Amino acid sequence: MWVNQETAQKIVDFALKDKAGKITKWLRERKSNELTWRGTFGPKDSSLGTVYYANGTEKVAGNGFTIKIVRAPDKHKYGYCVQTCFPN
Repeated sequence: MWVNQETAQKIVDFALKDKAGKITKWLRERKSNELTWRGTFGPKDSSLGTVYYANGTEKVAGNGFTIKIVRAPDKHKYGYCVQTCFPN
């Protein structure tokens, strides 16, 4: 879970801008309907939020994140939407 909504939006914006070329290539190739990648944001010792596990445990996340986008050509002008993005 993100520290706050502002952090979540910053990460999504950063991730999409940082991988714009990769996203464009993925959209052109049409090999799969989803694209997932990991990245980092901010200083190594910073935390983007909390990771919760199914067994009830939790830990402070580091500065890593995972983002997944999916094709949505009829619903979004850019041809995709963010399905999920979360801290690691």
